Amino acid sequence: MIPDFCKIVISIIKAAMDKTEPILPENVDLEEIYEYGQQAQILPLLYYGLQEVPGFFDTLTGKKFFKSAMHYTNVTWEQMEELEKVCNELDKAGISYMKLKGSVIKAYYEYPEMRTMGDADILIKVDERDRIKEVCEKIGYFEEAESDHEIIYETKPRKLSIEFHKWLIPSYNKDFYEYFGTGWDYAKKVDSKNSEYEMSDEDFFIYIFSHFAKHYRDAGVGIKYITDFYLFKKIKPNMDFDYINKAFEKLQIKKFWDNMDKLLRVWFEGEESNDVIDHMTVKMFGSYTFGFAAHRFRSIALKDVKAGKSKFWLKVKHLWSLTFLPYRSMKVIYPVLIKVPILLPFMWVRRWFSAIFFKRDRIKYNVDNIKAINDKDLEAHHNELTYVGLDYNF
Repeated sequence: MIPDFCKIVISIIKAAMDKTEPILPENVDLEEIYEYGQQAQILPLLYYGLQEVPGFFDTLTGKKFFKSAMHYTNVTWEQMEELEKVCNELDKAGISYMKLKGSVIKAYYEYPEMRTMGDADILIKVDERDRIKEVCEKIGYFEEAESDHEIIYETKPRKLSIEFHKWLIPSYNKDFYEYFGTGWDYAKKVDSKNSEYEMSDEDFFIYIFSHFAKHYRDAGVGIKYITDFYLFKKIKPNMDFDYINKAFEKLQIKKFWDNMDKLLRVWFEGEESNDVIDHMTVKMFGSYTFGFAAHRFRSIALKDVKAGKSKFWLKVKHLWSLTFLPYRSMKVIYPVLIKVPILLPFMWVRRWFSAIFFKRDRIKYNVDNIKAINDKDLEAHHNELTYVGLDYNF
């Protein structure tokens, strides 16, 4: 069964999306809902679902909800203004770009702040990165970090983080990357713009669901994105689902989509649940936004084992990665490294001593994760993913 707390939160989300009053028990703990909304990054969504409840604004927690909603509203409009500024500059310079994920779907919500967004994702062409750097620096954005598939730019003080995607899906997610490639095969020119591109509704839906599946599989993912699928299906009723389902078959996530589609009907249309939907609901509610390190580590280990790598070397690799954090992570912990990167070895030593004396619980947690690279735990993790329709397919 879906726990009562989950049912209450789902009822509030449904009320926000469908403009209805949520069904709440008399003894509902609004403070508990507020705390969960903070952790799961859905406070504005919950606020819009609760505001029709009689007496809501007379409660102390109701006032906290209102204050947080106003904060998110301000943040949202600042993000949207900044994103428009960046895109206008790219357009003026004739640099090809395509907005992705939250930076697109926020606009479909009745109130954009209902869909929180940590950063803005934009697909670029890698051979234009030098020109992008020039344009961004002109308006106060500077390169902060680079990963497999992203180049991150931010302002100081931070107004918006822009994640320029070199390709749609990280290359280490080999099965999904094979389908999408760089992503430009799915791009079409926006008529009213000089160099902006967009996907068809179908390809956009395939992409955002694949991205969600990637997070669910790699580290776990919270309920924040469920409303994206519900909303998009609702406002785009004529999407070609024969095309979408064929893509999901090719990506080998069709079973996962079938389960998610069932979950949407259970949550928003009152359809009867089943064991798989109960499991997925509880799992996502417990994952808050982007899951947990333990899930992420087991997924990495499972992926590597399926690719034929030794469990012993996986343990060594993980221990090494924990002991010697990369510069891009260390400079966040010790900002002095931004100006004096040569101090990196000394900051490693400082971090080790800090962990030994003040973070022994964290050390034990990571040691337990390393011990979990064994046949029994990896098989259990694999069975759990397979149960909902996900697997690593190489």
